[in-house]
Amino acid sequence: MAIIWPFSGSVQNYAQGGSDIVVPRPDCPTCSLPMVFWSSYKRYVRHLAEDHHLTIKRARCIGCSTTHALIPSFILLNRLDTVDTVGKVLENVLAGTTGVRPAAIEVAVPHTTARGWIRPFCDRILEIGACFSALLVELGGEVISYVDNYKKYALSSIEKAFQSATKLPGWQSIGMWNFVSTITGGKIIATNTNSPFLRVGKRYFIYPVP
Repeated sequence: MAIIWPFSGSVQNYAQGGSDIVVPRPDCPTCSLPMVFWSSYKRYVRHLAEDHHLTIKRARCIGCSTTHALIPSFILLNRLDTVDTVGKVLENVLAGTTGVRPAAIEVAVPHTTARGWIRPFCDRILEIGACFSALLVELGGEVISYVDNYKKYALSSIEKAFQSATKLPGWQSIGMWNFVSTITGGKIIATNTNSPFLRVGKRYFIYPVP
């Protein structure tokens, strides 16, 4: 299992930290008991055509013995490219600024890779929009009503939820797409359709299906 934690530095900062990178030790998301660090593993991540070799630490619950990978928020689960790279393509294509191929060229990824990000996002785009609109309300903002353009609805919900979250300590520094990765557990473009829990601090949110 994996826990996505908010990381405010750059990919380069994390990579340079190696095995000495400072990682927060969370409570177990299953039973809420303290966890202890439990080994680590290596993985690669790609950011703007450059590969980075990272150390991912693991933690083990002292109660239920479940282990979790502690993954920085610039990583999406089962994806090679950083969330900022993915987010840039999503913003450009869904806002109608450009097509998939030019958006892929801009971030130096294959056209087929970028297309593989757009499809799962669009498959759940109304759910994603409702999810972030509900989160916006939980954070004190005003609900966004659905409009005919569901792509703009989803993007607007994400943007405004992040703007509200920046009023809380720490969220401003990590950026919008790291915020998205954190509260969706790195699953914003996951291929499964399980409803993700959204997390800000110690509060959990689950979005309503429209």
